[in-house]
Amino acid sequence: IIVTASRSKSPLKDLPANITIIKTEDVEKVRPRSVDELLGKLAPDVNIQESRFSQTRTRQVTLRGIPDQGKTLVLIDGIPIHSPWHGWLDWNLTPPENVDRIEIIRGPVSSLYGSGAMGGVINIITKLPIQPRQTIFKCSYGNMNTGVLDILQGGSFEKFAYSITGHFFYTDGYIAEKTKCPYNIKRNRKQLNVNSKFVFKYESNSFFTLGLAHNNDRFGRGRRYSNFDMNTTLGYLTYNKELENISWQASLHSTYHHWLVDFDRPPDYNYLYSVEDFNMMNIGTSFELNTHLGKWNKLTSGLDSKYSNVNQKAKYK
Repeated sequence: IIVTASRSKSPLKDLPANITIIKTEDVEKVRPRSVDELLGKLAPDVNIQESRFSQTRTRQVTLRGIPDQGKTLVLIDGIPIHSPWHGWLDWNLTPPENVDRIEIIRGPVSSLYGSGAMGGVINIITKLPIQPRQTIFKCSYGNMNTGVLDILQGGSFEKFAYSITGHFFYTDGYIAEKTKCPYNIKRNRKQLNVNSKFVFKYESNSFFTLGLAHNNDRFGRGRRYSNFDMNTTLGYLTYNKELENISWQASLHSTYHHWLVDFDRPPDYNYLYSVEDFNMMNIGTSFELNTHLGKWNKLTSGLDSKYSNVNQKAKYK
């Protein structure tokens, strides 16, 4: 049963689309460092544009050869996460350990998702524990003072289920330049991620879902005063109700991006020259209605609204 191809629960065998599903057991076998790395290893025909900044949001993932990240729609639990700035994505907003499954729909599905889905849709569905109480703790350490810590706490009761995850990553990095200069330092990186998901079953056929996620990523570009400090916050509230021949979903969501980019001045590169301050916000609402017309037909309708704002300032030292 998948939900992305028709925006409602449908058996995979009944859908005409080209679909790939990545499951939890696939994630555990591959053990990727980020979701886009997972897609590159397990999803055929997914194009990944590598970046010189490893594991950062500048890596673009596209479908069907359309070279524009803004034309491949990426969702977390059905909520779009694209930035208003060129459609960039924070692939680290949800760590791989928090992924329940990923549904990938290739080909244009603009009739259901708008112009942002000309290449296809990637829907990252996060975990929700089914056990009364669950705690998972993972840690690892490697060379270059690289450490990873993951914590998951969750539980499921009669009408309530929740999960809270934390992910911390740190590395001293490396020096990329063959000829070392006085201003060269290691390309260090530090990441802190927190995810939470709460589900309240109001009735046997209806439930509310509240999701919150925050990711802070700071990494250097090999010089003391050349750094990125990027924050992304996602929040959403959805309501689902399913009857025998009709179902609907309403959602309210917001994504906020705050980036600070440090620039040093050539040729000495020994002091801070300027800081670019980006503030970007998406606020959206949607309503979907699915009606079954007999055994073989279904009518899908809905409304979707989004407000985007970008504010960029440059501060010179």
